[in-house]
Amino acid sequence: LEGGHEIAFGFQPQFLSQSGPFSYDTLDVSSSTWGSFTELENAIDLSRGIYAGYVDYSVNTDRLGVMAGLRLEYTDQTLNIANPDYFSIFERETKPTYEINQLDWFPTLHVNYLLSDKNELTLAASRRISRPPTKNMAPFLYRRHYEVYVVGDPALQPEYTNQVELSFGQDLGEQEIVLTGFYRGTYNAIFRVNTVYEEENVLIRSYTNAGNSKALGLELNTNLVIGERNKIFLGGSLYNYRIDADIFGYQENNSSTNWSLKGNWNLMLSETFKFSLDFDLKSATVTAQGMNELFYMGNAALNYAPKKLAGWDFSLKVLDILSSNNTGLNTRAYDQSGVQIFFQETEYLRQGPIAELTLAYSFNSKDKSR
Repeated sequence: LEGGHEIAFGFQPQFLSQSGPFSYDTLDVSSSTWGSFTELENAIDLSRGIYAGYVDYSVNTDRLGVMAGLRLEYTDQTLNIANPDYFSIFERETKPTYEINQLDWFPTLHVNYLLSDKNELTLAASRRISRPPTKNMAPFLYRRHYEVYVVGDPALQPEYTNQVELSFGQDLGEQEIVLTGFYRGTYNAIFRVNTVYEEENVLIRSYTNAGNSKALGLELNTNLVIGERNKIFLGGSLYNYRIDADIFGYQENNSSTNWSLKGNWNLMLSETFKFSLDFDLKSATVTAQGMNELFYMGNAALNYAPKKLAGWDFSLKVLDILSSNNTGLNTRAYDQSGVQIFFQETEYLRQGPIAELTLAYSFNSKDKSR
């Protein structure tokens, strides 16, 4: 359109079909014979059609750029269960068929305003949908490891996220600083939940739409260029995170002040050698049924791309240089009366550091003269 205006629209259908059986066998160690548990065997047939239409409008002037859009999605989904009397950890009636027939709308807005040649304001808002994978919906009971069983929930519904960001960007020569305030709210959120399987006194895990989660805070990112050889990225965030959920009849209202730091450093030692270093640091955070502990890890790499061997690339990576790639999880659950029914401390230890040597050859060289 004239005057910098533009309108775009379209239609996008998506189709998914998955089906298959699940057999459950156990080994009698004393006789070395296999036996099936027919009451746990099952099969599913999932068909999903998503019919989406969208319209986008944008306008650009010397200082202002605006893009607004609307996407409508109609979901037609049917999940058939061969054995309606399937295993479930939720106290509700099981059914042979689960259907989703609904229309959803997803608006988007992006506004960019140039305050000057060196700084700008950006406002972005959107609504998104996240559909659960089939493995989280299939009511197949399997053993994750010695202490945990996992079973899907065919009643799972999609979760929705509303997000708003307001950013201020400042250019200082070759340096760039971006400060962003953000809000993210996830509704009908899918949580991984645990309870006790009393017959074997182990945990049993599933997924359910138990409540909502919200995050409100600030993020600061910087890109620094020091001389001709150093490029540095530093970023960090500070935000309040809250979970409100109903899990097995117990009201979970958990919140924490979370923070994170991340960065990478790229150093050009020469035209053919490059050294890079990165790190990631995340604070402890609440979960739907407990807390994840603080996590940090660093990696380094040396890359060599010889000019005389066009297309060849040699790299040496050292992962987890601080031997800190450990993940700690604390999980607990309560019954409807508020009595704690289990508590579990889990720590995953991944022994580091790890060295990787990579040799790569590119058949399509970036050098256009070759």
